[in-house]
Amino acid sequence: MNDIGREIVDIHKALLKSQAVDNDLLDRHQQLINELSEFTQVSVNQRDDGLYNVIIGSGHTLVSGLHSSELQTVPGVPDHQKRRLALVEGKTLKPIDNSDIRGKLGAMFEYRDQTLAQARDEIGRLAAGFAMSINELQSQGYDLSGRWVRISTLTSTAMTLRMTALSKAQTPLPS
Repeated sequence: MNDIGREIVDIHKALLKSQAVDNDLLDRHQQLINELSEFTQVSVNQRDDGLYNVIIGSGHTLVSGLHSSELQTVPGVPDHQKRRLALVEGKTLKPIDNSDIRGKLGAMFEYRDQTLAQARDEIGRLAAGFAMSINELQSQGYDLSGRWVRISTLTSTAMTLRMTALSKAQTPLPS
């Protein structure tokens, strides 16, 4: 999207230099607007000087005449792992709310923040249930050979677990 913005500015500069209306430049300008609209909602306003303002999402100026703002990703709030978009306008960084961007890009943010988060939660619950089932099986006291074992010592500092097999011969498991 940044490359498209810069190319639109280059077209604006070429339009200013041309003596007459250059339909090839205007066609290329429209192609770039169409390409940009594949990612987000785009509005184009012609200015008094004949150049254009290109606005993305719900009111964020990507191109204003001969100036193109740059899109960057910044840490999300409150979750810094969920990146979001921001416009760099001069020395100012203007964060864009994910719901303001719209289009395919907005849909991807929405998918990440809603659908994917729910799926991740469900997988976490599934993993917790699986771990609890395994722990319950292990607490029954059988080893892989089907022998009953009992926990003889557990020291929290060393986090070691000793198990002794209680077989007919009362032979301990190898350590």
